[in-house]
Amino acid sequence: MSSDGCQSSGAARWALALLLILPAPAGAQGAARGVRLLPRVDVEFSWLRAYTPDLRFYWLADIGFDLDAMDYTTGRVRLRGHHEAVVGRERRRYDPNQANYAFDVAVSRRVGLVELSAVAQHASRHLLDREFPIAISWNAVGGRVGYASSGGLDLAVDVLKVWDRDFVDYTWTGRVAVGYERPVGPRARWFAAGAGDFVRGVAADRSKRSGVLLEGGVRLRGAAASLELFGRYERRLDAYPAERGRVRFSGIGFRVATGRR
Repeated sequence: MSSDGCQSSGAARWALALLLILPAPAGAQGAARGVRLLPRVDVEFSWLRAYTPDLRFYWLADIGFDLDAMDYTTGRVRLRGHHEAVVGRERRRYDPNQANYAFDVAVSRRVGLVELSAVAQHASRHLLDREFPIAISWNAVGGRVGYASSGGLDLAVDVLKVWDRDFVDYTWTGRVAVGYERPVGPRARWFAAGAGDFVRGVAADRSKRSGVLLEGGVRLRGAAASLELFGRYERRLDAYPAERGRVRFSGIGFRVATGRR
């Protein structure tokens, strides 16, 4: 079995272990507690035109899902996944050069407006039309603290311990994400979001690294989904899979998403 396959199996084992943590109500007792299967399923697609001197980054496309597999009133089992494709102009006019995948499963408990989660995550990065003999992937487990207010403010903090990694030298990863939105009409909302990514690496010069993403725009509500028009600034950590370094770019794009209404 390939190293990447072993890592995927390891992530699956951690996901199963997290699921076993759940209090599994049985029969009428479970119904009384309000256990619901798949109460929320959201999908999204975004397309960004990037502006940077680095010719490897010209278009960025992302497709993802975010669903609650089970909601048991005091918490939920949440699954998320994303696939990002990066198209540059390094070799030709349209030059796909990388594809990135990330999946995580979280088991949570709600405490008022705060949600505490145990998280298992798998990330995998791949070069396209380029030779690179080493698998680029890692697994991580840790915790997440989330907060969502009725006033449109969302906050999430992740801290994850990395294990079973290939090529990357991460030992810990973290993310702080914040979002805010407010209505400006019956079918429109302004929104702003920001995120900071942090890693701790093995090498001395990689003891601490960080990236940042800032985004803002308008959301227009449709009959089945919402259309977002946004601008972005990003300083991406280890932006190219086979290199260790940051790339800065700005961009404009659109996103079609359910669940943001």
